[in-house]
Amino acid sequence: MLNWLFRRSVPPARTFNPKVVWWNDERWLSRFERHLRPDAGPTGVGDWKRILDRRFTLAQFAGMVLRLRGQTAECGVFTGVSSAVICEVLRDSYSDGERHWAFDSFAGLPEPTTSDGDAWNSGDLTANYATARQHLKEFPFCELVQGWIPEVLEPCSEFPFRFAHIDLDLYEPTAHALAFFYPRLVNGGIIVCDDYGFRTCPGARQAVDEFVQNTNAPLVELTTGQAVLFRLATNESIRGGNNP
Repeated sequence: MLNWLFRRSVPPARTFNPKVVWWNDERWLSRFERHLRPDAGPTGVGDWKRILDRRFTLAQFAGMVLRLRGQTAECGVFTGVSSAVICEVLRDSYSDGERHWAFDSFAGLPEPTTSDGDAWNSGDLTANYATARQHLKEFPFCELVQGWIPEVLEPCSEFPFRFAHIDLDLYEPTAHALAFFYPRLVNGGIIVCDDYGFRTCPGARQAVDEFVQNTNAPLVELTTGQAVLFRLATNESIRGGNNP
């Protein structure tokens, strides 16, 4: 019954191959459903599975750092769905003061630059701090921080990170976030860039491409529109080894 409802609720343009395992994994869906519900929009009547492929992909890459030490972060929290997915995947792995840092201006986007095209305006994607806080309240290790990139990141400058999710849509904040987090990744750490492959976010793509060109960071572009940067692993960053 759940499979039938699952397929019926996704518009035809978003229907996935019914032969793949994750599409039929009711255990995964039931575990994350309460975190994904805000994707239905402020009225709660929209399709909360509309970007389920990106949520599943984010969960998979977050799971790859389960045995690493370090902080995690998201830049561009909005209603808190992606941070909730990260925290759910890694909830039993935070120790020794490790936190998930969730950053957002809660005042919408900053002023776009010429690199960003004409899809966005200053103030777009404004979200409510209290809504995100409510969504993330079950995770005591999550720090929700209001402010603008890059200044808001400064309190975390001394921490190593194992995972970061960058969902900032525009050139300048994406460039700042990459410059901050990638050098602080532990070996084996991962950055997921949410909007790399979207025509509405040319500035974000440009920022990632420039960063990769300047650093030779390994990059994989995904069919979901996401892209993933890796810091190659050594045994020293694995739990139980010599941690950074």
